[in-house]
Amino acid sequence: MRIRLNLIPERVLREREARSRRRVLFGIPLIGIALVVVLYLLLAAREGQANLIARNAEQLLAPLRPTAREVLEMQQETATLEQQREELTAVLRLRRQWTDLLLEVSRVIPQDAWLTSMTIDGSTMTVTGFSLSLRSVASFTQSLAFVSGVTQVNLQSIQQVAAAGEGITRYQIAARLREGP
Repeated sequence: MRIRLNLIPERVLREREARSRRRVLFGIPLIGIALVVVLYLLLAAREGQANLIARNAEQLLAPLRPTAREVLEMQQETATLEQQREELTAVLRLRRQWTDLLLEVSRVIPQDAWLTSMTIDGSTMTVTGFSLSLRSVASFTQSLAFVSGVTQVNLQSIQQVAAAGEGITRYQIAARLREGP
């Protein structure tokens, strides 16, 4: 068994308890504020480190910026050159198609017929020329149907004209061209 004897007056004890409560009530917010200050200081230190790292990275990147600009300009120039190459390839392909078509037409045109014009508008080819006989125009029209890349050959017009005292035939033939290479 334990006996406890208190010789301090009760009023003094209450004052001590009140002071102790005030200290606790004042201490809790003070501890919270101290905790916030410590967290702020830690975050400020981390921010300082991040800023230092960013400055170091910026110093490392500064000499590379002109090179990066040059690389970007080269990429743009490469894209431009690639586009020009594609355009040139398309023109050369079209020229080769024209050349092949002209060669084939020259193989099937009769000896007594000649061309005055040959136009291609989209997928339509129009051939205009003269011939010494109607038979040659008919033969040429039929032969064009067998030229590769040519379909739907139609005699658009035929007209007899007098030139140097002789009759010659003026003709116009239209045909569809196949799409693709």
